Amino acid sequence: MALSPYIAAYFGIFAGMIIMSMSARWVYAVNVTVRKYGVNGSPPRLHSGPWMLGIVGYVGYQILVHPHAPSWNWFFGGAAIAPLVAALLTFKVWRRKKIRRAKTNSAT
Repeated sequence: MALSPYIAAYFGIFAGMIIMSMSARWVYAVNVTVRKYGVNGSPPRLHSGPWMLGIVGYVGYQILVHPHAPSWNWFFGGAAIAPLVAALLTFKVWRRKKIRRAKTNSAT
């Protein structure tokens, strides 16, 4: 039984958001380390970000190079759209905060 393209794309978006989250936490940890200890500080090597990127890259390469079900194309397409989804959600939250802040400032 083949997986529905829509379900595969949904799982791809979900997986992409998880991978983005882990990568963003790693970048933040490196940023904090550089700010605290300078450039000579040791970056967090055992953090999940670089390991996850390496594993996902290897598994993705193995799946896409060898014959695979068409639903994998939808999965990776959903994962590729995840940054756009995250940007739209971030913009929406930022805009709501801005509107609430404007209402609070105008009420006082």
